Amino acid sequence: MSQCDENGSLQNALSNLSATFGTSNQDAQIGLLKQVVRALWSPPAEEEDGSAAAVAAIAVLNEMKPQDIFEGQLASQMVGTHNAAMECLKRAAEAGQNTASYEINMRLAAKFFAIYLQQLDGLNRHRGKGSPQVNVGAVNVQAGGQAIVGSVETKPRRKRKGPAHGPTVQALTSNPVPPLDLGPPMGLAGDNERIKQSVRRGSDDPASDA
Repeated sequence: MSQCDENGSLQNALSNLSATFGTSNQDAQIGLLKQVVRALWSPPAEEEDGSAAAVAAIAVLNEMKPQDIFEGQLASQMVGTHNAAMECLKRAAEAGQNTASYEINMRLAAKFFAIYLQQLDGLNRHRGKGSPQVNVGAVNVQAGGQAIVGSVETKPRRKRKGPAHGPTVQALTSNPVPPLDLGPPMGLAGDNERIKQSVRRGSDDPASDA
Protein backbone atom coordinates (compact mmCIF):
# COMPACT_ATOMS: atom_id res chain seq x y z
CA MET A 1 0.00 0.00 0.00
CA SER A 2 1.39 3.39 -1.00
CA GLN A 3 1.79 6.37 1.28
CA CYS A 4 -1.17 8.12 -0.35
CA ASP A 5 -3.38 5.08 0.15
CA GLU A 6 -2.42 4.88 3.81
CA ASN A 7 -3.14 8.56 4.35
CA GLY A 8 -6.48 8.20 2.61
CA SER A 9 -7.41 5.23 4.78
CA LEU A 10 -6.43 7.14 7.89
CA GLN A 11 -8.55 10.13 6.88
CA ASN A 12 -11.53 7.86 6.33
CA ALA A 13 -10.99 6.23 9.72
CA LEU A 14 -10.84 9.64 11.42
CA SER A 15 -14.01 10.87 9.76
CA ASN A 16 -16.35 9.44 12.40
CA LEU A 17 -14.51 9.31 15.71
CA SER A 18 -17.75 9.72 17.63
CA ALA A 19 -18.67 6.17 16.63
CA THR A 20 -15.11 4.99 17.28
CA PHE A 21 -14.96 6.14 20.90
CA GLY A 22 -18.64 6.45 21.82
CA THR A 23 -18.56 10.19 22.48
CA SER A 24 -19.25 13.35 20.50
CA ASN A 25 -16.72 15.37 22.49
CA GLN A 26 -13.87 16.13 20.08
CA ASP A 27 -11.30 16.71 22.82
CA ALA A 28 -12.09 13.29 24.28
CA GLN A 29 -11.88 11.74 20.81
CA ILE A 30 -8.43 13.21 20.08
CA GLY A 31 -7.15 12.28 23.52
CA LEU A 32 -8.24 8.66 23.22
CA LEU A 33 -6.92 8.44 19.66
CA LYS A 34 -3.47 9.59 20.75
CA GLN A 35 -3.44 7.12 23.64
CA VAL A 36 -4.37 4.24 21.37
CA VAL A 37 -1.77 5.09 18.71
CA ARG A 38 1.02 5.61 21.26
CA ALA A 39 0.25 2.25 22.85
CA LEU A 40 0.81 0.46 19.53
CA TRP A 41 4.26 -0.99 18.89
CA SER A 42 5.69 -0.53 15.42
CA PRO A 43 8.83 -2.03 13.92
CA PRO A 44 11.76 0.39 13.49
CA ALA A 45 11.13 0.64 9.74
CA GLU A 46 7.63 1.96 10.36
CA GLU A 47 8.29 4.23 13.34
CA GLU A 48 8.14 7.39 11.19
CA ASP A 49 4.64 6.57 9.94
CA GLY A 50 2.46 4.25 11.95
CA SER A 51 -0.68 5.08 10.01
CA ALA A 52 -1.29 1.43 9.04
CA ALA A 53 -1.35 0.32 12.67
CA ALA A 54 -3.55 3.28 13.60
CA VAL A 55 -6.05 2.45 10.85
CA ALA A 56 -6.21 -1.16 12.05
CA ALA A 57 -6.75 -0.08 15.66
CA ILE A 58 -9.53 2.33 14.69
CA ALA A 59 -11.16 -0.41 12.62
CA VAL A 60 -11.19 -2.70 15.65
CA LEU A 61 -12.73 0.04 17.80
CA ASN A 62 -15.44 0.59 15.22
CA GLU A 63 -16.23 -3.12 15.28
CA MET A 64 -16.59 -3.01 19.08
CA LYS A 65 -19.17 -0.21 18.71
CA PRO A 66 -18.74 1.61 22.03
CA GLN A 67 -21.98 3.26 23.13
CA ASP A 68 -20.59 5.82 25.60
CA ILE A 69 -17.32 7.29 26.84
CA PHE A 70 -16.86 4.48 29.36
CA GLU A 71 -17.09 1.83 26.68
CA GLY A 72 -14.81 3.95 24.47
CA GLN A 73 -12.13 4.04 27.17
CA LEU A 74 -12.44 0.34 27.92
CA ALA A 75 -12.37 -0.56 24.22
CA SER A 76 -9.19 1.53 23.80
CA GLN A 77 -7.58 -0.34 26.68
CA MET A 78 -8.57 -3.67 25.17
CA VAL A 79 -6.94 -2.74 21.85
CA GLY A 80 -3.71 -1.90 23.67
CA THR A 81 -3.83 -5.09 25.76
CA HIS A 82 -4.46 -7.28 22.72
CA ASN A 83 -1.61 -5.74 20.74
CA ALA A 84 0.79 -6.08 23.70
CA ALA A 85 -0.07 -9.76 24.08
CA MET A 86 0.39 -10.44 20.38
CA GLU A 87 3.72 -8.58 20.41
CA CYS A 88 4.95 -10.82 23.24
CA LEU A 89 3.95 -13.89 21.24
CA LYS A 90 5.77 -12.56 18.19
CA ARG A 91 8.95 -11.93 20.15
CA ALA A 92 8.78 -15.36 21.75
CA ALA A 93 8.52 -16.94 18.29
CA GLU A 94 11.47 -15.05 16.81
CA ALA A 95 14.39 -17.19 15.73
CA GLY A 96 17.45 -17.14 17.93
CA GLN A 97 15.57 -16.54 21.16
CA ASN A 98 17.12 -18.20 24.17
CA THR A 99 15.02 -20.16 26.64
CA ALA A 100 14.89 -17.38 29.22
CA SER A 101 13.63 -14.78 26.72
CA TYR A 102 11.07 -17.23 25.36
CA GLU A 103 9.68 -18.00 28.81
CA ILE A 104 9.53 -14.31 29.79
CA ASN A 105 7.61 -13.34 26.68
CA MET A 106 5.22 -16.27 27.03
CA ARG A 107 4.49 -15.39 30.67
CA LEU A 108 3.86 -11.76 29.72
CA ALA A 109 1.55 -12.83 26.91
CA ALA A 110 -0.43 -15.02 29.31
CA LYS A 111 -0.84 -12.10 31.73
CA PHE A 112 -2.02 -9.79 28.95
CA PHE A 113 -4.55 -12.37 27.78
CA ALA A 114 -5.88 -12.73 31.34
CA ILE A 115 -6.25 -8.95 31.60
CA TYR A 116 -8.03 -8.89 28.24
CA LEU A 117 -10.59 -11.42 29.45
CA GLN A 118 -11.24 -9.31 32.55
CA GLN A 119 -11.73 -6.26 30.37
CA LEU A 120 -14.12 -8.16 28.12
CA ASP A 121 -16.10 -9.32 31.14
CA GLY A 122 -16.31 -5.74 32.39
CA LEU A 123 -17.54 -4.54 29.00
CA ASN A 124 -20.20 -7.25 28.88
CA ARG A 125 -21.35 -6.40 32.39
CA HIS A 126 -21.60 -2.74 31.49
CA ARG A 127 -23.74 -3.70 28.52
CA GLY A 128 -25.93 -5.95 30.64
CA LYS A 129 -24.60 -9.18 29.14
CA GLY A 130 -22.89 -10.44 32.26
CA SER A 131 -24.25 -12.52 35.12
CA PRO A 132 -27.87 -11.67 35.97
CA GLN A 133 -28.32 -9.40 38.95
CA VAL A 134 -30.86 -10.17 41.66
CA ASN A 135 -32.39 -7.18 43.43
CA VAL A 136 -33.82 -8.05 46.82
CA GLY A 137 -36.18 -5.76 48.70
CA ALA A 138 -37.46 -6.21 52.24
CA VAL A 139 -37.40 -9.83 53.33
CA ASN A 140 -39.00 -11.00 56.55
CA VAL A 141 -37.78 -14.32 57.88
CA GLN A 142 -39.38 -15.87 60.92
CA ALA A 143 -37.33 -17.54 63.63
CA GLY A 144 -35.93 -20.83 62.45
CA GLY A 145 -36.51 -20.00 58.78
CA GLN A 146 -33.99 -19.52 55.98
CA ALA A 147 -33.98 -17.01 53.15
CA ILE A 148 -32.47 -18.02 49.79
CA VAL A 149 -31.54 -15.34 47.25
CA GLY A 150 -30.97 -16.36 43.64
CA SER A 151 -32.03 -19.22 41.47
CA VAL A 152 -32.81 -22.49 43.16
CA GLU A 153 -32.63 -25.79 41.32
CA THR A 154 -34.53 -28.74 42.65
CA LYS A 155 -33.94 -32.33 41.71
CA PRO A 156 -36.93 -34.45 40.72
CA ARG A 157 -38.06 -36.87 43.31
CA ARG A 158 -37.08 -40.46 42.78
CA LYS A 159 -39.88 -42.88 42.19
CA ARG A 160 -40.14 -45.57 44.78
CA LYS A 161 -39.74 -49.05 43.41
CA GLY A 162 -41.63 -50.71 46.26
CA PRO A 163 -45.06 -50.00 47.80
CA ALA A 164 -45.70 -46.62 49.35
CA HIS A 165 -45.79 -48.18 52.83
CA GLY A 166 -43.72 -50.90 54.34
CA PRO A 167 -44.99 -54.49 54.36
CA THR A 168 -47.72 -55.02 56.90
CA VAL A 169 -47.24 -57.77 59.46
CA GLN A 170 -50.43 -59.61 60.38
CA ALA A 171 -51.04 -60.05 64.07
CA LEU A 172 -50.42 -63.54 65.32
CA THR A 173 -53.69 -65.21 66.33
CA SER A 174 -54.27 -68.51 68.14
CA ASN A 175 -57.15 -70.38 69.75
CA PRO A 176 -57.64 -69.39 73.41
CA VAL A 177 -56.26 -71.95 75.85
CA PRO A 178 -58.79 -72.88 78.58
CA PRO A 179 -57.43 -72.62 82.13
CA LEU A 180 -56.42 -75.85 83.79
CA ASP A 181 -58.75 -77.11 86.57
CA LEU A 182 -56.33 -78.04 89.32
CA GLY A 183 -59.06 -78.54 91.97
CA PRO A 184 -59.20 -76.80 95.37
CA PRO A 185 -55.99 -75.65 96.97
CA MET A 186 -54.16 -78.10 99.12
CA GLY A 187 -55.56 -78.30 102.66
CA LEU A 188 -58.84 -76.60 101.80
CA ALA A 189 -60.96 -79.85 102.21
CA GLY A 190 -59.63 -80.46 105.73
CA ASP A 191 -60.36 -76.90 106.83
CA ASN A 192 -63.97 -77.18 105.65
CA GLU A 193 -64.48 -80.42 107.60
CA ARG A 194 -63.25 -78.89 110.87
CA ILE A 195 -65.56 -75.91 110.37
CA LYS A 196 -68.54 -78.22 109.90
CA GLN A 197 -67.69 -80.20 113.07
CA SER A 198 -67.51 -77.01 115.13
CA VAL A 199 -70.91 -75.92 113.93
CA ARG A 200 -72.49 -79.30 114.78
CA ARG A 201 -71.08 -79.31 118.33
CA GLY A 202 -72.31 -75.77 118.96
CA SER A 203 -69.45 -75.26 121.36
CA ASP A 204 -66.81 -72.60 121.43
CA ASP A 205 -64.03 -75.15 121.80
CA PRO A 206 -61.61 -75.01 119.00
CA ALA A 207 -61.76 -77.89 116.65
CA SER A 208 -59.29 -80.64 117.30
CA ASP A 209 -56.60 -81.20 114.89
CA ALA A 210 -57.30 -83.97 112.47
